[in-house]
Amino acid sequence: MLLKNKKEKIISAAISEFARDGFEKASIDAIALKAKVAKGTVFYHFKSKNELFEEIVSEAHKRFEKIVEKKIENLKTEREKIEKIIEIEVDFIHKYRDLFLVYLGDTINKITSFNVIEGVLNKGITKGEFRKNLNTNTASVSLFWLTAMTCLNCKDVKAKEIQDLVLKGILK
Repeated sequence: MLLKNKKEKIISAAISEFARDGFEKASIDAIALKAKVAKGTVFYHFKSKNELFEEIVSEAHKRFEKIVEKKIENLKTEREKIEKIIEIEVDFIHKYRDLFLVYLGDTINKITSFNVIEGVLNKGITKGEFRKNLNTNTASVSLFWLTAMTCLNCKDVKAKEIQDLVLKGILK
């Protein structure tokens, strides 16, 4: 078994606490207890609960976008890219459910753009794959949230079911 360093233990414990209790109710005391470190150790690595939370959210966003960009770069059509993005999001939620819940908790409180998705949609319109009157900002946000909420609320949902639903709304 590979031992985690203290910072990784803190982050793992914080993800669990933030996912369960939300940012406001989660406490540094509970995070330290779950990580099996002293409270001072948490503050050694992070100046505040907010800094810890922001690092988790930032890393989740970077990890997700990096996975998406890598897996869609060699696909030929924008439709294939949208299908792959949905598949990746479903897989990500299944693998990193607590991390995704923390990310959603932050995302819901901010105006967030989904640049990768919006870029694919814009390119798909230009290439004639998607409807010309598609509002790509609204569609990218809708695609992300539809996939997230469906996946979180329907544990056995398959990416193909969401793909079919989304594509009916954006195809020409």
